[in-house]
Amino acid sequence: KCEVRHFKGMKGVEAVLREINQEKHYDAFGISSNLAKVVPYYFKHWIQERVDRKLTARMIKAEGDRLKTPELFGLKVYKQLFDVKDIPKEYFSRTATWILKDKVCIILEAVENPVAIIIENREIRDDYYAQFERMWKSARPEKLLR
Repeated sequence: KCEVRHFKGMKGVEAVLREINQEKHYDAFGISSNLAKVVPYYFKHWIQERVDRKLTARMIKAEGDRLKTPELFGLKVYKQLFDVKDIPKEYFSRTATWILKDKVCIILEAVENPVAIIIENREIRDDYYAQFERMWKSARPEKLLR
């Protein structure tokens, strides 16, 4: 089974983020502070739902990028729900990838024309997860938390 769905614009990205919040946990790489600019009105609500439902995540981001979550909800909540590591900026991409239980969500965090894709396929998901694990092992703890 393989299903691919694509979404365009701010409302499309919001739909994908709502779907991500249906999962108790995600692993993600390519995450950046830019997402808050792509969906400026929805972002705080999306994170608030994650906080309220105690949804957890492991995330890999570019060194030096400051995610908005700690400033919005405090460092204590951030540390409880999010395990974040850094990779050097030169290895970073503008495309954020969320790995869920049975699918992969990919969002091009372009402020002007954001697009998102959901791929529902266990083998593709497993390959992205293996890639995430390799990056996770070589990434460094986020400087904010050191």
